[in-house]
This record gives sequence, C-alpha cells and structure tokens, in this order.
Amino acid sequence: MNKISLLIIYAYLSSHTFSEIAFGWYYEGKHEKLPPIKDPCLLEPAHVLAAKIRCRQLSSTEVVKAYINRIKQVQPIVNAIVDERFSEAIQEAQEVDEFLKETLKTEDELAEEKPFLGVPVTIKEAIAVKGCLFTVGLAARKGVRADFDSDATMLLKEAGAIPIAVTITPELCFWWESYNTLYGRCRNPYNTTRTAGGSSGGEGCILGCAGSVIGVGNDIGGAYVFQLLLMEYLGINQAEVLLAIMDNTLLRHHLYRHF
Repeated sequence: MNKISLLIIYAYLSSHTFSEIAFGWYYEGKHEKLPPIKDPCLLEPAHVLAAKIRCRQLSSTEVVKAYINRIKQVQPIVNAIVDERFSEAIQEAQEVDEFLKETLKTEDELAEEKPFLGVPVTIKEAIAVKGCLFTVGLAARKGVRADFDSDATMLLKEAGAIPIAVTITPELCFWWESYNTLYGRCRNPYNTTRTAGGSSGGEGCILGCAGSVIGVGNDIGGAYVFQLLLMEYLGINQAEVLLAIMDNTLLRHHLYRHF
C-alpha cells in the first residue's frame, strides 16, 4: 500500500472520529424515545392480521384504529406522515366488517380473492393515493392532491388493503434522507438524532414505529435500500417490471401538468 493510500485512510478515519465525537457531544441527551407498544395487534405481521380479520377473530375496525392511534402517538416525534385519511379508513374498515358478517364466501376464497382484506397500509407520498397530498416534497406543488390512484395503490385496494396515510419523501425522491421544505425532516425511530434515510425514509420510519404493517415505497437509486440499511430492515422489490416504470410515467405526466 503506497503512502497516498495510507494518507487517504488516515484522513478518513480522523474525520470520522472527529464527527463521532463532535456530533455525539452535540446530540447527547436529545434522543426522544417512542411510547411503548401496548396493543399486541401492532406486532402481528400483515398476513396474520388478514387471517384473523377473515375469521373474525379481530375486526378490521379495531386493527385500523390501533394503527391510527399509534400514528398519533409517534408522529409528533418522528415526523413521518404528511397526510392522512383516518376517517375514510375507519369507514372502509367498518364496511369490511359488515361484508364479512354477511358474505357466504369461505375464508379460503376470501384469502384468494382479497389476501389483505381489512389490513391498513401506508404509502409513500410520491405514489399517488386519490384524495391525498401528492406534492413529492416540492414547495411549488404545495397543496396538490392526487386525483387518481397509482397502479400500486389500485392493486393494494383490490387486494382489500386500506390506505390510512401517506409518508414523507425528499424533493422528487432525489436525496438520501427524507427532508423537504414543505414538511421538514423525518427522524430515525431507533435514535431520533439520526436520519431515517431516503427517499422512502417515511415508510421505513413508520414501519419501525409500529405505525404501519405494510409500507409501500419505490426505488430510483437506493431509495428504499438505504433506509433499510440505516434502520436494519429487510425489504423486498418484486414489482420493478410490473409497476415502477408505469408509476414513474404517471408521476412525470402529473408533474408536467402542474409546471
């Protein structure tokens, strides 16, 4: 190893150590802890919740309300949510419960047709949810709401899922942490003095808070991979060919109409 390489390594280690000491001192004692999780349904995976709702062991209404209450607890601390549809979600959950009381379909048939019936979901604000804010973090689009559902949202609704909120993203999803001038900065749920990553950091954060059981983001160049690294999650990208190109085309079309 030559002297230049050694010098670069030394400079990196020195700056890293200095950053750890300086910022560690600055943020000492500023970490805010999240309230403890008291509702056991918040710790169940989505497929288990769906099965319990289908067999009426749990109602969709109580599950949706549990996640809404959790969001209300953690949102002031982590700033992950930029818009919500709580009232609509509760109404849709009640309709699911009424449907389950009256349907003649078996649990297996319901699982095949609507695998996530009555299960709440949160979606990144860059992925259109009809009626919700669709600014993609841009001040120039302040107040703009989606007048359509993206393909991902439509498929989730067809599967029975109930969108309850949309989450923060950096401007146009092009940054490695979830910050924009409209909504501020999203904070890491495990250490609120640290970043939640980006650009799907809002989704990663609200999942880590137990404020959502299914989180939908997208990936341009590490947009959901980076926060998985920062918050030690496992993520799956199964829809690249089927959805990403079409959703991005819809997004570009919508943006161009407003500039």
